[in-house]
Amino acid sequence: MDPFGNDSTDLRELTIEKNNTDNKSPLWKRLLMFFIILGLWVVIVVVIIITVYIPEREQDEKEDNKEEDNKKEENIEKYGVINSIFDIDDISKEYSLLGEEFNQTNIDIFINNEKINSTNYKFTKKGENSVIYKLYEKELSMDNMFKDISNLIKVEMNSEKNISITSMISSFENCKDLRQFSIKGFLTNSLKSMKKLFYNSHINNISITNFDTKNVEDMSYMFAYTDFDNFDFNEKATYINTENVKTMSHMFYGCENLQRIDISSFKTSNVVNMSGMFRGCISISELDLSNLNINLVEDISFMFYDMQSLKELKIDKFNTENVKNMSNMFSYNEKITELDLSNFTTDNVEDMSYMFSYCTNLKTLKISNFKTGNVKDMSGMFNKCYNIKSLDLSSFNTSNVLSMNSMFNQCYELRELNLESFVTEKCSDFEDMFGDLTRIRITVEYRDDCQNMISTIPKELIKRKKDN
Repeated sequence: MDPFGNDSTDLRELTIEKNNTDNKSPLWKRLLMFFIILGLWVVIVVVIIITVYIPEREQDEKEDNKEEDNKKEENIEKYGVINSIFDIDDISKEYSLLGEEFNQTNIDIFINNEKINSTNYKFTKKGENSVIYKLYEKELSMDNMFKDISNLIKVEMNSEKNISITSMISSFENCKDLRQFSIKGFLTNSLKSMKKLFYNSHINNISITNFDTKNVEDMSYMFAYTDFDNFDFNEKATYINTENVKTMSHMFYGCENLQRIDISSFKTSNVVNMSGMFRGCISISELDLSNLNINLVEDISFMFYDMQSLKELKIDKFNTENVKNMSNMFSYNEKITELDLSNFTTDNVEDMSYMFSYCTNLKTLKISNFKTGNVKDMSGMFNKCYNIKSLDLSSFNTSNVLSMNSMFNQCYELRELNLESFVTEKCSDFEDMFGDLTRIRITVEYRDDCQNMISTIPKELIKRKKDN
């Protein structure tokens, strides 16, 4: 105890507590010191990266670039270079190639939705309206390559060394300004499909000298909606080997400017589909297909559909024994006046719907040998044949026909009709079978068990020949 009566132990504890309080630093001072030390460590790490890591990375990149350059040079030596010049209306604009925008110097190419290494494809400006297309590859698929580039005018593809083209599906589809195409120095013997190659491109000049198409199987829609006025496939520049082609469906569909075509050089012994082949060729007035082999063809539907100017058609040597579909084959041939189909073999045909529909000036039709035992659809077969006066249907077997809808609709000149061969037990659709003939008195011969057919028109307008 001290002289004043206080406990000395308590004083010592208070002194120690006060000293401890005086030695403790404020919180803000301790935080400041922490951030200063952290900053020093960051500076040290940055210095290490700048002085050690970056130079090593740059060296690695140089080595990679050198390796890539060596590989490219090796490709040039091994495969050659394609210099393909194509013109564009306004090179300063951006265009779309398979959905990717590009300008005159950079491009990303997608083939079959897969992006191709941009180092293999180079686009560089050349003059006002063209670019050079270079490729370092051994094989080239041109599927959809230039599709929808509406400003493409001209394509010249020249290879210094043989490069194989494997496919050309829709390569120039919808290139609406394309006018010229030439290709040289490529291997095309592996090519299987040229489907829609120039579809809707309005091209009118091609040069495919030494273009080997012997293994092509699909030429459907190949020249559809192009602007050719003359096709002569006997000429060297446009010769096409078709010996293995299986489908020529709509090959020349919509070639509205085409006036003359010579395909006598075509080898078609393996073709099974010629549907719509000349559909919409509205400017052709004469067509000679007397040398066309259709022995294996199963589908010739719409083959001559809407050939509005056609007056003369030579198909007298057609072998149609394997054909199953003749639907709309001659529909909308408004100028043709005579058709002799007496050579046709129709035993396997299942569909004859609208076969002669809208042949408005057709006067003579020879089909007396038609065998129709397998036909299921005869709807609209002679629909709106306004000027036809007689039909010999004595060979018709209709026992399997399900529809005769509009079959003789608006055949205004028809006065007599022998339907004694018709069996209509399976047929359930006779709507408008004699449509608009109800205002004409027509003499019809028919079987007693075909009342379901005859009942479609008023009895007083039908004069049965046997009743005379």
